[in-house]
Amino acid sequence: MPNTADETFKESHFGYARHKIILDENGNAVNYLFLDVNAAFEDMTGLKKENIINKTVTEVIPEIVEDDFDWISLYGHVALTGEDISFTHYSLALGQWYQVYTQSSEKGYFVTLFSVLSQSEAKFYEFAERSSEPIYRYDLVPKPGYTYVNKATTQMDGYTPEEHYLDQQLAIKIVHPDDKQMFLDYFEGKIPIDKRIQLRWVHKKGQTIWFEFVNKPVYDSNGNLVALEGIGRDITEMKNAQEREQHIKDVLLAIRNVNQMIVKEHDPSRVIQKACNNLTETLGYYSAWIALVDDEKNVISTAFSYSDFASGFEPLKGQLKEGIFPQCMQQVLEKDEFLIMDNPAEECQECPLSYTYSDRASLCYRLQYASKLYGILSVSLPLKYANLDEIHDLFREVSDDLGFALYKIEMEKKRDQYETHLRLMNRNMNDVIIEADVESRYTYISPSHQRILGRGKELLGKNCMKDLHPDDIDFVASIFRKIVETDEQHHAEYRYLHPNKGYIWLESTATSYVDENGQKRVLINTRDVTERKETEKKFLHFHNLMHYIIEHVNGGVAVHDKELNYIYVSQRYLDIYKLKEKDVIGKHHYDVIPDLPRKWREVHQRVLKGEFLSGDRDPCYKADGSVEWTRWSCIPWYDRDDAIGGLIVYTEMITDQIKNEKKLEETNKQLEDAVLKANEMAVQAEYANKTKSQFLANMSHELRTPLNSVIGFSDILLKETRGELNDSQKKYASNISKGGRHLLDLINDILDLSKIEAGKMELVCEDLYLDSVFSEIEAVISPQVRKKSIDLEISKPLNIEINADKSKIKQAIYNLLSNAIKFTDENGKISMYARKVDRDLVEIAVIDTGIGIQEDKLNQIFDPFMQADVSTSRKYGGTGLGLPLVKEYVEMHGGEIRVESEVGKGSTFTFTIPMEKDEQE
Repeated sequence: MPNTADETFKESHFGYARHKIILDENGNAVNYLFLDVNAAFEDMTGLKKENIINKTVTEVIPEIVEDDFDWISLYGHVALTGEDISFTHYSLALGQWYQVYTQSSEKGYFVTLFSVLSQSEAKFYEFAERSSEPIYRYDLVPKPGYTYVNKATTQMDGYTPEEHYLDQQLAIKIVHPDDKQMFLDYFEGKIPIDKRIQLRWVHKKGQTIWFEFVNKPVYDSNGNLVALEGIGRDITEMKNAQEREQHIKDVLLAIRNVNQMIVKEHDPSRVIQKACNNLTETLGYYSAWIALVDDEKNVISTAFSYSDFASGFEPLKGQLKEGIFPQCMQQVLEKDEFLIMDNPAEECQECPLSYTYSDRASLCYRLQYASKLYGILSVSLPLKYANLDEIHDLFREVSDDLGFALYKIEMEKKRDQYETHLRLMNRNMNDVIIEADVESRYTYISPSHQRILGRGKELLGKNCMKDLHPDDIDFVASIFRKIVETDEQHHAEYRYLHPNKGYIWLESTATSYVDENGQKRVLINTRDVTERKETEKKFLHFHNLMHYIIEHVNGGVAVHDKELNYIYVSQRYLDIYKLKEKDVIGKHHYDVIPDLPRKWREVHQRVLKGEFLSGDRDPCYKADGSVEWTRWSCIPWYDRDDAIGGLIVYTEMITDQIKNEKKLEETNKQLEDAVLKANEMAVQAEYANKTKSQFLANMSHELRTPLNSVIGFSDILLKETRGELNDSQKKYASNISKGGRHLLDLINDILDLSKIEAGKMELVCEDLYLDSVFSEIEAVISPQVRKKSIDLEISKPLNIEINADKSKIKQAIYNLLSNAIKFTDENGKISMYARKVDRDLVEIAVIDTGIGIQEDKLNQIFDPFMQADVSTSRKYGGTGLGLPLVKEYVEMHGGEIRVESEVGKGSTFTFTIPMEKDEQE
């Protein structure tokens, strides 16, 4: 049997349905029956109750089995577990978006409450379904859980919409273990709700996905946070790219450190050891080892470095001394090739990585310069980066640089004349090394030239200035000539045409030397300073922008150092204090303004200790006795070491503002006096109106007594009890009776209106059904309608019960119908209906096809003794009290009345009243 809650739901304006779940032999939900539905259900689905009760959903809606969303399984879970679930989803079978709440109070049965989304809401969800980015809603109350997910969300995490709605813990379950604490901090309010968050999800199939999302908080009418609506995106590829980019940056940093190191060291053993250390310290490589060999390929020196393990390299040291080489080393020494081992543990015998890790790759390459072989370099790195061309190029670059460094050291030992050359390289080595002859032709280019400047060894023999910016060529050429002529070191910044990036800024330091053949050479160290130049440009822009802003604010600005000497003043500051900049900058604040009030000395000292102080409406008394009003603020500023470097003072003169505020206060006072006087006049008018109403009530009462006598005696005459009347006498008596009754009706209306205005009329409310009221009115009004051949259509409401004063409601409806009959021509049409417009509100309307009312007269028809047009009063008669009485009766019940009309087409009068009368009224 349905419980009390079900009965309540049935009266709801939400769609309601009660079902029984059908299970198969294994206890799985395979169908469900319709047991009961309400009227809203029929409206929202188009399914009629008599056609679906005691039928299964697959009989009623066979298309449900084609829906991607498993409605039956979800409802089966609710019916068997008793868990209540809320969600928003599209019904393929019914072609509507629904917001659904389902619950079960008895095992095997469940109830659904739902509503159809508005057109704008449906459009949003249709957009969300087409979006390639995850969009969802996560409710926090009454219980946490997803209530909507789009297709992109389910595709991203692998879970179906039903699993999202059923599992309240799914939001935390799919978060990667390493990110769960951050996720919990977010929900505990330690991270702002609207902050963009990046974390990892674990797909249902196990793979890790990077997810970036931002949530919009949803609050109820009391300001409580009730839900989060979010949108996100899959940033896995971006994260992988960032990790790869970071890895490449780490490798670049390692190479740079190696380049900076090799120009300082002159011992091969220290060079290779420091090189290994630099390659692993930046985390560009997990490990690095170098073996130097002689001309017979015997190992003469080794170096090892590792970021996270050492066990595999200890045995290798002894093996290399004994001439036992790993397979990778043998292969590289035999052939001049670049070796990649994706699985060194299996591909390389005696590999140190095989002792610890099997998920790392290794790269191995010769240390060689020209045809001279010096040894091999082997590194380990993440397997996923092992086959990237950028990694290969960078590894070749560091190998070539080390080969060149070993060659340099060898030449240093062999020839004393290279000492100057190597010392200059050691001092000037930076990012790119260039050597040129006196004709400015390239004679040496370091491998980093290709990476940094976009070109490589193809430039050898060409003019080193051909790719400079045209405006910089003469400037650089003049410096080059000075270096050749004077052997002095020079510094220059200029623009260079990069083949891919366009013009970039370079910074170079150059000097000259004489090589072993007696030829003068120019050694140039160069680095890319484009980023620094852009930063300087932006700084200049912001400096100019801040200067513009400061110069255009309402007040004056002054900046002091911590000794209170002026270091900057705006023009407005100078104008306020009638100063000149040349008499201010560098001077002490108290010397420039010696008569500064004592309170400012205290303000300055407090601000220099870190306080932020301000004042509003601060008086400044002048020597002539006048006063200027100021608004000011004084704050500290901090230097690069986060120490207070001084203070900033802002001063704004607001004397005119204060004067205007005082004038405004005076004006407001005058307005307040005028309002008080108007209120007094309104009270007097109200008293006069009540006096008038009481007078009319009394007079109407006095008039009714003789009128009743006139009507009574005329009716007696018409009965001819005292003798027969001739035709003329009957006509006159009938006219007396009709005229008396009409005059009595008018007086009764005046009396009722007067009672209302005098506050003497009270409601006598009772429970009544509107269909009964409509029937009584129809019986009274029908003869009048038939007399004018008017088509009367009354839609009698079923089961609408109200608590109201029956006589007043009947009189209001009767007056509206009488008014409609009066102003509707023969063969016209009048209709009337009543309906619920809210849970506790009823609407009653009377529609006619009469003469209509002019738009500029609509605001007069509810005024007593007024009609829309004087001419109509002559043609149709009446005092104009019918509609004012309707308005008063409706408002006494706590309702409202409105009218819509068009001249020549008719009018519609509509009023609403509460179904239950407020006892406090």
